This record gives sequence, C-alpha cells and structure tokens, in this order.
Amino acid sequence: MQKKEKEDSKSNEQNVASMPKTWVIVDGLPELRENQDHMKFSTALQGAADKVAQHGSKKRPTVYIPFDTIETRHSKDSVIDGCALIAFGSEKDALVFSKRYAAIDDLKLFRNTLRVYNHRDMHKFEQVPDEHKKLTREEFQDQRNLLWWLQDTDNEAYRDQYVVRFTGPEFDETYVYWMDENQTKTGRSLCYDATELKEQSKSLTDQYVEWSPNGCYLVSTHKQGVQLWAGPQWMNFHKLEHHKVDKISFSPKETFLITCNEQPYTPQNGQKQPPSVRIWDVLTGDLLITAPAKTIGPAIKLKLPGWWPVFKWSYDEQYMAKINSSKGMSAKPKDLDKINLFHVREKTEEEIKQSEESGGDSSRFQIAKLQGKLAVDSLFNLEFSPTDNVLAYTTFAQNDDQAKVSLISVPSKNTLRVQTLGFDVKKAHLYWQSQGRYLAINMAHSHSKATIAIKTHTIGILTVKERNMPFSRTKQLGMVTYFAWEPEGSRYAVIHGGTKRENPHVSVFQVQDATGRVDKGASRLKLMLSRRKCNNLLWAPNGGRLVVAQIDPERRAGGELEFVDLNKIQNANDDSSTVKNKLHECMTDIAWDPSGRFLMTATTQRLHTSSGDDTRYTIWSFQGEQLFTHKLKSFYQILWRPRPRDLEKLAKSDKQSINKKRSGGGWDRQFKQTDDRIRMATENKKLLENQEKYNRYVQRKEAMQSMSRQILAKREGLRGHVHDDYSTRTVQQKLEKGRPITYVINKDTMRKILNEEIADFNAWWQENRQ
Repeated sequence: MQKKEKEDSKSNEQNVASMPKTWVIVDGLPELRENQDHMKFSTALQGAADKVAQHGSKKRPTVYIPFDTIETRHSKDSVIDGCALIAFGSEKDALVFSKRYAAIDDLKLFRNTLRVYNHRDMHKFEQVPDEHKKLTREEFQDQRNLLWWLQDTDNEAYRDQYVVRFTGPEFDETYVYWMDENQTKTGRSLCYDATELKEQSKSLTDQYVEWSPNGCYLVSTHKQGVQLWAGPQWMNFHKLEHHKVDKISFSPKETFLITCNEQPYTPQNGQKQPPSVRIWDVLTGDLLITAPAKTIGPAIKLKLPGWWPVFKWSYDEQYMAKINSSKGMSAKPKDLDKINLFHVREKTEEEIKQSEESGGDSSRFQIAKLQGKLAVDSLFNLEFSPTDNVLAYTTFAQNDDQAKVSLISVPSKNTLRVQTLGFDVKKAHLYWQSQGRYLAINMAHSHSKATIAIKTHTIGILTVKERNMPFSRTKQLGMVTYFAWEPEGSRYAVIHGGTKRENPHVSVFQVQDATGRVDKGASRLKLMLSRRKCNNLLWAPNGGRLVVAQIDPERRAGGELEFVDLNKIQNANDDSSTVKNKLHECMTDIAWDPSGRFLMTATTQRLHTSSGDDTRYTIWSFQGEQLFTHKLKSFYQILWRPRPRDLEKLAKSDKQSINKKRSGGGWDRQFKQTDDRIRMATENKKLLENQEKYNRYVQRKEAMQSMSRQILAKREGLRGHVHDDYSTRTVQQKLEKGRPITYVINKDTMRKILNEEIADFNAWWQENRQ
C-alpha cells in the first residue's frame, strides 16, 4: 500500500512538472445548481481569457471544465470538480491572466472565490516537502537577524543600503540597493526588489515607506495600517491595523511604535472616526494603548510646528511626555498650560500570567500616568535629553511673565535649572546636542513687550553637563531659519539674516568648553559664508564637514550645493577652501549616508502624480565630486538605511582601539585590498567575458577543422587517392610576328602537360590540331 502511495505521489509530481507553461489552473469554481450553469461558467472563463489574449498573442485560448454526468432514474446531473483548465497561446498570456483575473468583468460574479495558478505557482508548490521540517535554532536566528546587513558577508565591504520607490508599469516598485562604489558604472548593486510579492500580483505598498531609527525595520504604510519588514529574507514581521494611518514614530530603541491618523475618516459602516494614536509593542505586535483625539489633547488639532510626535520619549524609553491644556480641545496656542508625564514599565511574568488567566491585557508593558500635575503657563515647546531623564521645556513671554527655559528631572519633577530669556521672546525652540552636553534655544524676539511681530533671533546655549549650567547667547542674528548641531561636537550652524531681496548668511559657531576659560559656554564665530542661496544645512554623520544646500520641493527649484570642510578653515571669513558652484537642478531631497562618505541628492515627484521624465538621483563624494547619476521615471522616494545608534555611542577607549587596528593592525590595508580586488574584477568583467567568448570560438573552430580533415581523409581513401583536381588553362604562345595564338586545353591534355608527357607543346599542337 505504501509503495502504491509513493508511486502515485511520484506520478503527481511528474504531472505538475510537465504542466505546459501556457496553461493555468482555475480553482474554486462554485458548485453547479443547474445543468446550464456549466455553460455559464465556461462562457465567463472563455470571455475573460479572450480579453487577455486580444492584448497579447492574439491566439484564442481553450477552456476545459472537467465534469462527470450522474444518471438517475429520473434525470441526468452534471458534477464538476471545482476547477478548470485554460490553454493560452503564449506563456505571457497565461501569466497576465493569473495576475489580473480578478479585475476582469466577466468573472465578477464569482471572482472572490477563484484562485488561478500558473506553471510557476505549481513549481513552487512542488518544492514544498511532504513532511514538515522543523527549523533549527541557528536557522531561526538567521531568518530573524535584524542586523544582518551590517555584516555584509557576501562582499566583505560593509556597505550601506538605500531604498528607492518609483511607479512601474504594473506596480509601485520597491528596490533596495547596496551603495557600492566598486561598481564603476552604476555605483550600486541590487539587494531586494520584492520579486515574490510581484509574482503574487502584489506590491510592497502604494504609499510611502520609512526606515526605523536603527535601520532594523522597513515600515510600509497602507490604508488598513502598517507592515514591518525585516531580516535577510525581508520577512513580513507584523501587520498592525490602524486605518488611514499617515504618521508613524518609533521610540529611541525601537521597542515601541506610535501610529496616528491625523485626519478623521468615515469607514464603510458610515460612522465617522476621529483622529487617534496607537502605541504598539514592536517585538510582539501587541496593541498597548489607543488614545482618541480628546485624550491626546489640542496638539493634534492645533498642529503647531514640531507637534509630531505627540508623545516625546525619554532616552531609555521609560517615560513619555506630551503637551496639554486645561481647556481641552477648545484650547488656542496661548492656552497650552500642562505637561502630562507617563511611566512605561515592563510587566513581570507573574503579572502577565494573571492577566492571561483573567482574560485581561496580556501585553508585556504597562503605560501609566505619573501622579501629580505639572502646570506650566504659556507652554511652547518641550524635549527630552538624548542621554539623561531630563526634560526641558520653554515658555513664551505673555503679560507680565518673561519667557523661560526650564530643566526638570523625571520622574521626580525636581527643577534643575530655570533660565529667564526676556519679555520680548515670543517663541523659543529647543535643540539638544547629540551627547546631551548642550541645549540650544532659538529665541525669537519681538519689537517690544506689547507686540508679537518677530524682528530678530538670538541663539542661547545652556551647558548642561557643567556645574551651575552656564548660559550664554549670541548677538542678534536677524531671522534664523535653520539650526543644526554638529554630531557629537560642540559646533552648530545657522542660516540667518536673509530678507525677501537678499540671500541669508551661513554662520558656524563653536561653544567654548575649555577648562578655566572666562568665556566658558559662550559661542565663538568660526566661519561665516555671506549671502548664500540656501535653506538647508547638513552635517556629515561624523562631523567636520557641512553641506549648504537650497531645496524647494514645492516648486522643484533651486539645487545649489556648497561643500565645506571645517578642518581647512583658517579664519571666520575664509571660504577659499569650500567647494562651490555645484548644482543639482530641481533638487527635492538631500541626505548623507551613515558613513559620511557619500551624499545623495534627488529630484522626486509627489506620490501618484506625473511630473515628466526629469526625476533622478545623484551620488556625490564627501569632497563634492559627482560620482553616479540614475534617471528613474515616476521616481518619488529615496531613503538611506540608518545604522544602529548604539554603534555611534562607543566609548573613547573603543574608538581609540578601532583607530589603532585601522592604522597599525592592517585594517586599512585589508579594506584597500578588498576594494581593489572587487574594482578590478568589475572593470575587467567585460574583458574576461570577451576573452571567454574568444576561447570558445577558437575551440569550436579547431574542432570543425579537425572534423573537416577527418572527412576529407575518408573521402580520399574511398576514391583510391586519385588526384583529379584539374582545371582548364588557356595557354598563350607568341609567334615571331608578335600575334598571340590562343589554345584551348581540355582535361586530358592538361593531365599530359602536368605529367610532362608533352615536351614541346607548340610542336605537339602543330601535329595534333587537325
């Protein structure tokens, strides 16, 4: 019996393997209710198949529905097996039908129950083993390795990645590339293109995507919610349901994900849904809390600058903070007067077990509001320190109250520092330095205490890590439109002083932090670039370099670039070493790669719009040299994959050890050898291919010549080695008078001449011409 089952299984596999590529199997046909239903189904399938063939091979397909006839005493009934076979005129027709059958009107009555399989699907099913094989621990860990791309073991080049989104002929395409400068022509090599999804007539998403802060997840947004993709196989880790989601935010360590629909929507049931925020556990996909608009507070309604994310995380993910008002959703910007603090803690195993037994919340975390109110009049902005549980917030000047910046410890809410800013400060934005050493305050000053119109800005610096937290401010800078800290440095850059008629200045300041200096904590001007056409500043991830750029995504204008190496600057007015006059026309996006070696600029279009064929992206070196340019039609998004932030927070001793291994340990030499080997292999790839083709040609030619010699030898042996390769010659002999005489020589005469049987041809001719 077992032997027969094995033979049947083997026979089935052979049948699947021998399925023609032009055929499809239609499964899920509903049962026949009446005999004429057979004709109805076959007509519908034939019509749908004909429509596909009309746009393809033009060959009419054949539809076959297997059925049996059951006869009873009173009637004959037709019974089908629930499937059909369609033979198309070409493989392309079969593939198109299997992908687009659900959109064909002929099948609208029962297309929800149909499933169509082509020869590729059947081959995939054939590969599924009959017996389930349990994954080993190593295989499971490899599939869920969230940091796999950092190893880059296939190339040994430790490259970075970026994702490209564009609208293709059938789908919204998602390509993930390795940034590989050793690929001398393209500068990239493909890592992922969602082939498996496209074979199922799906795309990753028709919306935008985002990387998580540490690069572990690629998040795709959909009308129904978000999906998280990760691992070397780009597995779909989670589907998180949140309809009409348009904002997402991760916690610093990617433990939590916040999703938000900032606009109300009306689902199919007709009940209007207000904006809401949901907080998820990324590891398990559990929903921790859902906060409706009233609970979130007026921030989601007012949408003041910097309102998202609504919840601000502490560096260790133990606390959250958000702005609120005692007037609720009816509050105006001047009415923001409360800070809500929340504590996030991990439940014990015993608590989780009790929750499961009682049918309650079995999630791993609990979010609870901290006891005690934190009332703050005229609240404007708040930010957590990136390295400590310290919350900074600012208030603006109103009535007889001056603007202030305050620092409190969390969860105790003890005040650490209060700095008065003045009666004329109407706005005060906060910017923490990446190591939490400094806090910058961009202060907007009005003309007087009674007015709110802004006339100028100054930058204040609080040196948080020093005793008494000294405070200093710059001179008046005019209108400050951009601020950026140098990563892990004490320098910051601002764009300021521009008007409607004049371009702004770019100034780089350095905070004085040397021991014992009188001006400790003060800002000293390091560089000033006068009247630059710009609106964006980008520090290299490792600091030391700055790119000044003009970006206008709305009008798709600008594109001016200037590369600045701060290490080459001699004085504040020295711009001789900057790389100017670089241009990317109609630039809409710009970003450094995580290594700081490459800069990406791009011209993109808005999602689901058409803006011509000028969409493209360019890769530059950190010195300002243009390396690669790629044109992509309907290109709308490009993002570098971030590196884990923990890698950036290495101790000084670890950095020294790495630098020592690079210089003295041979890492530099090893990396250079690897790059040279890969580059040479790439550059010589075409030459090697041509050499291989030439070698194959020579081998084939020699084989044919050898075969020809063998055939000629056999023919000569069969004919008895007779030389009969004679030809007719025309022999001319001049007489004494100079008149040439033409002799026509036949084959027999020619044989005699060659065998020297005729010594004097003229005499022989005179004797034999008659």
